[in-house]
Amino acid sequence: MLKVLIASNNIQVEPIINELEALGHEVTLIHSIEFAKEEIFQKNYDIIFIDYKESQKLSEKEVFEIRYFSHVPYELPIYILTENEKSKIDIGKRLIYSGVFPYNHSLNMINEFITSIHPLNTKY
Repeated sequence: MLKVLIASNNIQVEPIINELEALGHEVTLIHSIEFAKEEIFQKNYDIIFIDYKESQKLSEKEVFEIRYFSHVPYELPIYILTENEKSKIDIGKRLIYSGVFPYNHSLNMINEFITSIHPLNTKY
């Protein structure tokens, strides 16, 4: 089981949450990146998804701190959730995140994707 944090206020996130929970993962949904930042440093997560618009509110330094200092000694995977093609995301932003995940994914995509993520010795 993975502990997943999603920072999004987009209605399209519901199917992703439903699929993750159906696979047995623990999902925390927070609508604001400001509240999510507090949560990230208080609890440990195995993976984070951030809505594209919310990701724009984070500086490169904040993303770096979240990825490398919130879950030492592991690098926390942080993915941008997007409605658009990933080619439309600024290359600088794409480089500081682990990758991009589309809201409009295929039914098996979340299962295939999440099985490649391994728990980072999460402290419960």
